[in-house]
Amino acid sequence: MLDPFDDFLVHQTADSVAVPASGAPGVFDRYEFFGSDPAATVLFGATLGLHPNLGVIDAAFSVVHAGVQYSLYASGRAPGERRASKIDPIAVEVIEPFERLRVRVDPNDIGIAADLVFTACSGSIAHTRRRAFGEFGLVAEEGGLTQWGHWAGTIQLPDSSHHGNSNDEGAGTTVLSINVDHWPADRVRRWGLTPLDHQPGAPALTLPQTFRLRATLRFDDGRFVLVDLEEGSTGHQRHAQAGQIRGNGMQEPLGSVRVSVDWQPGTRRPRAAVITFSDCDTHLTLHAFGQPFPLRGLGTTHPHWARGTWRSEHAIGIEAVHLDTIEWTDLYFLHNRQCMHARWSDSTGARGGVGAIELLALGDHEPTGLRGFNDGAGIRSERTIRELQT
Repeated sequence: MLDPFDDFLVHQTADSVAVPASGAPGVFDRYEFFGSDPAATVLFGATLGLHPNLGVIDAAFSVVHAGVQYSLYASGRAPGERRASKIDPIAVEVIEPFERLRVRVDPNDIGIAADLVFTACSGSIAHTRRRAFGEFGLVAEEGGLTQWGHWAGTIQLPDSSHHGNSNDEGAGTTVLSINVDHWPADRVRRWGLTPLDHQPGAPALTLPQTFRLRATLRFDDGRFVLVDLEEGSTGHQRHAQAGQIRGNGMQEPLGSVRVSVDWQPGTRRPRAAVITFSDCDTHLTLHAFGQPFPLRGLGTTHPHWARGTWRSEHAIGIEAVHLDTIEWTDLYFLHNRQCMHARWSDSTGARGGVGAIELLALGDHEPTGLRGFNDGAGIRSERTIRELQT
């Protein structure tokens, strides 16, 4: 089996680039994109991923607008070559590596469409390899990168989203114009091995526990910061990375990192956070603003559109969720992204910034006061595997 990329000097093993290095079902390769307006009243995200050992390609495009999250999902049989990063109607195109990428949602009967170009304004921070273990051994081994930029283009929403505060094109259609000067962006590339929501084999005997936080921040002095950590119930770190990049300069480590979180009462959504870098006498203070972005809209923790799930040769679906009706301790809405005002403080002074926290907290986490499996902050109830499964 050969791939057109085999004609380039890109090989890491003796196999074609079309042959995964592992036969594990969780092998994956994925794009993720995020953006918002300055007030975080409109947020959007996109993803497209390949699961070569499952023969599945899936994608999603999601917009939070006027208190409603509109999500379009697509899934189908994986293409025969790696250049085909498309599952109709969603496509990702690399116009110029690390500089410009295009996300397109072609017009369709559902009514969600988009044509967006990501233009980088920073270099990329390479992710430290993350490894995670479950009851039966290694379940995740992941690399990737994070980069910041700006968006330009348009998003079209169906008539049910018409609220009169956007440019109208046609009856019952809302078109959002995305201006490159005002729509900050960040993107993530991930690849490696990931646990699947439909993992085969014997069920676990214990409930999972994780405290996973990613902060992607940009500051007024041209500094871009990534914090990525995972902690156990007592706060012991299973994975931690803190780095910064100034413009298109080199990646710089920020040393060991600790995070404290102030929760929205009764939820597992952050209201504020403090991030401390012990090696450089620096701390970041973050305060939430705008609307939350449930990552269920991109397929994570989704009961029907979980990533890597085989549905049919080509399946498309839509979902509209009113944010004010969500129970934020529901298992399917625990994984969220929240825009944050940021302040960098060190011995030389303070700098303002903006960014977002992506957070998933399952089970106890003593440092931030979380108790129970999915109980909100300040709420304690005993849960068993059998109760959660029913």
